[in-house]
Amino acid sequence: MGVSQTNAELRRHLLEQVGFMCRSCDSFDAGHEDEAKRLAAVLRVMLHDTASSKSLLGLLGMLPNLLMYDTATPINPRNLASTDGLTVMRFTVTPESGADAGYTAPLDEPRPDAPACLRPFSDWWTRAAVKDSRGRSFSRRDLVLRVTNKDGGSHVDPQLDAAYAALTRENSMGWTFGGGDESPRDFPPPHLASIRQVAHEVLSTLAWKASGAFVDPSYPHQHCRADLDLLRIEGCKVGRNDPCPCGSGAKFKKCHGNS
Repeated sequence: MGVSQTNAELRRHLLEQVGFMCRSCDSFDAGHEDEAKRLAAVLRVMLHDTASSKSLLGLLGMLPNLLMYDTATPINPRNLASTDGLTVMRFTVTPESGADAGYTAPLDEPRPDAPACLRPFSDWWTRAAVKDSRGRSFSRRDLVLRVTNKDGGSHVDPQLDAAYAALTRENSMGWTFGGGDESPRDFPPPHLASIRQVAHEVLSTLAWKASGAFVDPSYPHQHCRADLDLLRIEGCKVGRNDPCPCGSGAKFKKCHGNS
């Protein structure tokens, strides 16, 4: 006969997972991009439900009405070009190494094409966030589970599905850089920077739920501060007759409060 963990124990687990996430974010931002694989493992623990196990936020009863901070650029299905809605392209040129390029997590850098909003968890988790040049799309859940379950986050699988392999190994995004006397080079894949941005969204969501307002998302001074009292989180702190935080203009009880 198993012994159930108490709500207080589950909340201590949540604080631990937030700490893991913050330290991995700091390491990623210091240049260790492979730290995104450990971020993916934490995200899976916190967010992913299966038939045989429940996510940590699910065990705490937070997922059904959870509004997630969404920073992604919407995917336009009629746009034939690839789109990574979670990242921005970066280009650098130095005398020592010449031209370089890649993807970076914008965190809360203003982007006119991606106004931040709040979105119900199930929609945020499963809607397309990346589309490659072959029209194949990936949700946040797709990226997190593939990195965690197959590509080194928690497990290394001998086989990868074709779409994820093309995204991460074959430049299925289709972008190259270089010019002049330099031969074109493929852009590095976007999946690790995308995972970093997902972690930022989750930390922003938890900070909002703890404080009632989004805070300046600098690490570790805001989201990762030791006094972020996640143990007090009970659910969405929005009154039923208040305007819904998603910006619809409807009362919360008639919008996401009814989800």
